[in-house]
Amino acid sequence: MDRRQTVLTALLVMATGLSARPAAAAVQLLSSPPPNVNVGVLQSDTLVYLFAEKQITVGDTDAITVDALVPASLPVTYDTLHPGTNALLAAGTKVRSYFVHMDAAANSGAIVITGSFTFPGDVVALIFEDSGTASSGPGLVDVSDSIFGLAGVTYPTHPGVQIAYRGAVEGETADIITVAADGRTVNFTLRAVDTGIDQMRVLVAVPEPGTLLLLGVAAAGAALRRRRTR
Repeated sequence: MDRRQTVLTALLVMATGLSARPAAAAVQLLSSPPPNVNVGVLQSDTLVYLFAEKQITVGDTDAITVDALVPASLPVTYDTLHPGTNALLAAGTKVRSYFVHMDAAANSGAIVITGSFTFPGDVVALIFEDSGTASSGPGLVDVSDSIFGLAGVTYPTHPGVQIAYRGAVEGETADIITVAADGRTVNFTLRAVDTGIDQMRVLVAVPEPGTLLLLGVAAAGAALRRRRTR
C-alpha cells in the first residue's frame, strides 16, 4: 500500500468508522463512490471494492426485503447451502448501506478473493441474492439499487442492462459470507468470472446521536490523556 492509498484509507476510517482488518488486504476502501459499478468498469483480480451508500430509516409503510436478517446468535454463515431467508426490515430501523463490488479483469477467467472488513456498527442485514434475468425479473440487489444507491453512481440496473447472477451466493458454490462473533466483521470468499460480477449490500445499524456524542467525548478524552503522557 503506497502513501496515497494509506492516507485515503485513513480518511475513510475517520469519516465513517469503517476499517479493513490487517488480514484483509483484499479489500480496497474507497474514500468516494466510483462513478460506475457496471461490469467491465471497476476491475481487479486481487481486490474487492467497498464504499458507503445512503443512510435511511425504514418507514411504517416501507417494505424493504433483505436476504438475511443477522441473528443474535453469532457467528453465522451464508452460502449456497445456507442462503438465508427473505425477511423485511422492521419499521423504524435506521441503517447505512455499504456496497461490495468484485469484478475480475478481462481474460482472467474465474477469480477467488478472500478477505474481511469491520464496520462502525452492528451488521443488521445482508442483500446478496440476484439471479435475476430478463425473463425472471430483477433480484434483490437490483431492487435495492433504488433504495440505497447513490445518485452519482451508475449501477447495472440502468435502462437496457440486466446482468444475470449479479449478486453473491446465489448460483455460486464458492461464495461464502460470514458475520463474525463481534457482529461487526464480515469475512468473505467471493468468486467471479471475467464476464460477470459479484455485488452485495451490507446494512449496518446507525448509532443514535447521543451514542455518537459519547463516542466523541471518549475519543477526545483518550487523545487528551495521550498528550499529557508525552
